[in-house]
Order: sequence, then structure tokens, then C-alpha cells
Amino acid sequence: MFKDFLSSLFDPLVRIDRGRQKALGDPALPAELHDFYARPLPKAQTNLNTLKIVSIDFETTGLDFAKDTVLSIGGVSIVNGNIAFETAFHTLLKSDAPINGATAVINQITPEQLQQGADPHEAMLQLMDRLSGGVVLTHCAVIESSFLRAALQIPAKFPLPMYFLDTLQLERTLLHSATNEDVRLSQIRLRRGFPAYEAHNALADSLATAEVFLAQLKDLFGHDKPLLGPVYRRSH
Repeated sequence: MFKDFLSSLFDPLVRIDRGRQKALGDPALPAELHDFYARPLPKAQTNLNTLKIVSIDFETTGLDFAKDTVLSIGGVSIVNGNIAFETAFHTLLKSDAPINGATAVINQITPEQLQQGADPHEAMLQLMDRLSGGVVLTHCAVIESSFLRAALQIPAKFPLPMYFLDTLQLERTLLHSATNEDVRLSQIRLRRGFPAYEAHNALADSLATAEVFLAQLKDLFGHDKPLLGPVYRRSH
């Protein structure tokens, strides 16, 4: 029993869940986020195939989390170990921020489209409703997690109320000694023989990430049950 107690002290999932619960009693937590933090999180030994995993991607004006903004959000869920295409979503966010030409060429999002976009704060709250209490899949999790935190002004002392899995980090652990191998999403897909999708589209990238993730789980577990805890630890 004491061994189990010590193990829980160093379990990153346990720390996140404790932080989530602690945030509920802290007045610094924005009131509009309280219900999201009240949702329980799955345990480390949960079979990932029994969970809904939401793969998401953001297109942004840049990578400065304090100054840049999110232009679009795309996502799709993995349910029972399969991509549920009917769950796919893609949202453009309203923005008056200047869009430089290079960014517009890359992501094909124009200022005119953004004028008709969704309210950014409301869109992020809706995204939190999809994600909180569950498992989120990204390629380079620091991007989506940091922009989500910044958009909703979540204090740094609180964990986000969800578990992030990261295909970029998972691929690095699978490459072993190949430390210089390119782990961009497009290159991972090329090495694995997946078809090329339109790059820099939030929905297409979320789908591309989901496909890679399912292949990674096969590499890691074969026909065994893929467990949340081991995959999370490989992702961080």
C-alpha cells in the first residue's frame, strides 16, 4: 500500500487530477470554467479504446502565445479505437488582427473570412466543453495547450482539466536512436506511407494526427490493450 502511495506521488496524471480538484476551491479560477474543472478525469490504467479522444489543431498568426491569435480550430474524435468522421468540426475565429501575406498563403485564411468568424472567446469555451475531463490529441501539444490557456486566461498554477497526448513526442520515443529524424507531421506520414493531406488546414491536420496516432498505438501495444498512463508518459 505504501508503495502504491509513493507511486501516486510521482504519477503525472495523478498530479494533474489533484491540481484540477484544487483549482475548484481557488477564487482565481474563472467562474465560467468551474464546470469544466468539475469533470473527473480518467485513470492511468484506462484502456484508451474505451475513451473518446479528441484530436485538435489550431492555425494561428504565429507562435508567440502572448501576442499571436488563433485563426481556426479543427478537430475529430477517435471513438472505440476508430476515427469517427461524423464528429469532425472546423471553426474560423473572428479577428481584426492584421494577417501578413505569408500567413495567408500558408493557411489559405483571408481577413475577409475572419470578419465572419465565430467569437474567439465563445469558440474556446465550446472547445473546452468538448475537451475537459477527457483526452486530447495534438502534434506538438505545447502549441494548442498554450493558446487555449492564454485565450481563456487560465492561471499558470492550474493544470488544464484534460490529458494531452502528443504524436510528435510519441514518434520520438519510437525512433529510439534516430535523434535527428524529422518529426514534422508531414514527414512522419511520409515515412509511414500515409497519403499527403492539405497542410496548414486545422481540420485536415487534426485528421492526419489521428491517423498517425492509431499507427503509433499499434507499434506500441500490438494486440494488447493501449493504456492511458504509459502513452501519456511517452508523450511528455
